[in-house]
Amino acid sequence: LFDGYSAHRLDIWQNAWLLFVEKPFFGHGLDVRAELLTLNVIYHEHNIFVSVGVTMGIMGLFAYSGMLISVVSLALKFKNHFELVMLLMMLIVGLFAYDFYRNQLFLGHFFILAASAVQQKSSKPVI
Repeated sequence: LFDGYSAHRLDIWQNAWLLFVEKPFFGHGLDVRAELLTLNVIYHEHNIFVSVGVTMGIMGLFAYSGMLISVVSLALKFKNHFELVMLLMMLIVGLFAYDFYRNQLFLGHFFILAASAVQQKSSKPVI
């Protein structure tokens, strides 16, 4: 198990931390994968927040966190609990599986769930 794929996440996150420390405020940018890869370094974040930190720095983390807080507060205001639970489940999975910008599957699902979570439901019955 320790030699398997999952055990590499600590190495990956350690490498990502070193990259974050290099440019902490604004990050390395979204399209720097080729420059950041080396033959001896595994580079793929496998974590949404680590990915945002490496690519967009502290400023990106503030913006992403602000967006998440807005979505959660609107979902609670409009009582869209199912959509909010689905979105939170996706973010929890994103702590170990996705990165923020390269995985189009995450972005598509995130956008659909966030958009449905912030929609005010009509009180009129649908006929």
